[in-house]
Amino acid sequence: SGVVVGGADGGGVSAHGTRKALLSVVENHLLKPHVDIILQPKNCYPLFSDPDRIIPDLKRMFILINRIHFTKDLKIAFFNYAKQAGVEIVHEKSSTGSSTSSSIASEKEIVPKLLRLKQDLSNAHIQAFDSKDEFNNAIKDAFEHFLNSRGNKPSELLARYVDHLLKSTKRDKTLEGGDAETALDQVMILFRHLHSKDVFEAFFQKDLARRLLHNKSSSVDLERSFLSKLKAECGSNYTSKMEGMFKDMDLSRDIMANYAEHVRDKFSSVVLPSSLTPNAPPPSPTTRIEMDVQILTTGYWPQYPQYKSIKLPHDLQVHISRFETYYDNKYQGRRIHWQYSLCNCNVKANFPEKKLDLMVNLYQALVLLCFNDVDGLTLPLIQERTGIEERGELERVLQSLSLGKIGTRVLLKVNPTVPAGEGGTKSKKHVSDTDIFRYNVKFTNKLSRVKIPQIQAREVAQLEQSKINEAVARDRQYLIDAAIVRIMKARKTIQHRDLMGEVMNQIKGVSRPTSTDIKKRLEGLMEREYLERDENNKAVYNYLA
Repeated sequence: SGVVVGGADGGGVSAHGTRKALLSVVENHLLKPHVDIILQPKNCYPLFSDPDRIIPDLKRMFILINRIHFTKDLKIAFFNYAKQAGVEIVHEKSSTGSSTSSSIASEKEIVPKLLRLKQDLSNAHIQAFDSKDEFNNAIKDAFEHFLNSRGNKPSELLARYVDHLLKSTKRDKTLEGGDAETALDQVMILFRHLHSKDVFEAFFQKDLARRLLHNKSSSVDLERSFLSKLKAECGSNYTSKMEGMFKDMDLSRDIMANYAEHVRDKFSSVVLPSSLTPNAPPPSPTTRIEMDVQILTTGYWPQYPQYKSIKLPHDLQVHISRFETYYDNKYQGRRIHWQYSLCNCNVKANFPEKKLDLMVNLYQALVLLCFNDVDGLTLPLIQERTGIEERGELERVLQSLSLGKIGTRVLLKVNPTVPAGEGGTKSKKHVSDTDIFRYNVKFTNKLSRVKIPQIQAREVAQLEQSKINEAVARDRQYLIDAAIVRIMKARKTIQHRDLMGEVMNQIKGVSRPTSTDIKKRLEGLMEREYLERDENNKAVYNYLA
């Protein structure tokens, strides 16, 4: 109803009708002609990117544009902004130069920046756009675009970010308890948009193995919780190996507990970790070696390099032999292959100033033991004594023991061919055959337990990275082959277009191969006579039993 304004004849116009007519005029003459200008990137992107302007500015713009039914145009502008912002983050170059270290530091910030972008876009969707589905779909489409615009790299970076979360919660107070769970939920939002989930799986599995084997995981419950999220998203096949790794760790604890009982009375020189023998008497003065063994199922864990030529100390060989005998008798038919590259040692060092426990890997321990009976050794002599054939690996071990941070240099490196004070920084870090390594008599440290970190060459890390990507590409071929054979076995005869669609549908939860990838696998299967083209219609495939 409205107040009627008019003459005596009863004719007139209601105030409501006037208001509606005036609004229509304002919308048609003051809003619609300027929509294109309003939605230009230079005008609307500042509103999208500034969290402080979501209310009232962005909210007001949405209300006005929604009145004149240009919401679709606003959604397109919002999508283009989200896509551009995401691409800039994913393809971000280091601003401090082209050095590798600055590039790595820049890459570490990519996932946190993407998570902040997702939060800002979601706030705009809820607060400014009334939670309309089309804007939520625009966010999803934008993330799917830029997260897969750089090949496998985003999957690798996301896996590394998860590794950081699951390792750092002990010391990062911002990620304790529920906060850590929330951070992992945010990770899953990005994970859902990845096409190369198999790449994420490979890098995550490798990092998980390192956390479990070196006791770097902050919370087993948190690890299992994240695995359950992955399982719910991708299915049980995706997480079966990782779940098997947890089973191996539990089984190893049971085996070592039983082994502790087996050796407690028979071999007094073997001491199991105190966590496995809480009621055992303290070790005698003759006790020499404390040993803990983890039994890993080959199919569950990543592949590690084999070093069969290394020369273990006699005492350690004796205990290894005893464990092998016990294991062979208890689990007949199983074979043990020792993964020396994963072994850690606690070496008791009696320095003149202080007795210390040195936490090192097996190769570092073998090198240190060489100096029990000699004062100085060169690299070739150390190589002969330890059996570490790969020179690059031995060089990195010697560098970690003699050229690491202050407080970890338990060896001294001296080059008799270079006069004191001469030689640049590069020559000091380089290890040559003429360098003599000596036991550091003056070494001391405030701590009683000193961890000597390993040195990993950049080239080795890149090679390891490329090997993982190659393994994923190879596994992806097997995945496509298996999907094609399953479909052909069930259908017997199928059109090319239908086969392509069904293969894509079956493996989209793990990978998104291109049509070219699938065609190559089809050609390979036809060469191996799993299927053939129909003689009357080349667009049809027949299954060969």
